[in-house]
Amino acid sequence: MRPRTSASPHQFLKAVELVERSGGAPLPPYLDRLSTRAARDIRHAFFAEAQDIGDWDVQLEIAEKLGLDSALIDDKLRSSEALAALVIDYGLAADNGVAGSPTFLMNEGRQKLFGNVGYRLLEANVQELLRRPEQDGASWC
Repeated sequence: MRPRTSASPHQFLKAVELVERSGGAPLPPYLDRLSTRAARDIRHAFFAEAQDIGDWDVQLEIAEKLGLDSALIDDKLRSSEALAALVIDYGLAADNGVAGSPTFLMNEGRQKLFGNVGYRLLEANVQELLRRPEQDGASWC
């Protein structure tokens, strides 16, 4: 099921991030964050379950499954805070020349891998960056 737009699920995820950050507590490790788990569940709903992830009901189901307070998420959506955060992300993507997903930016933006690249190519680029610690040296990748 193709959503009418990808903006709606992205805006939902920004709302989850904002709720997560508003608690005042330090954020847990990336993989343990509710926003990371919500993003994974959005992808699973789309790719594995063929759900319309642009539908608020689908997003609400994901929020409830994760134990998120849907009223807090709704507040971030209605106040336009989530939209503002999404627009900032879109601006960063434009500033960095990110045309789609996945895009890997490395070496302070001097290297960009875009699209369906093999893991060996990604690994070679990361290994080369780790091998050459000097900042001004040219990379072989």
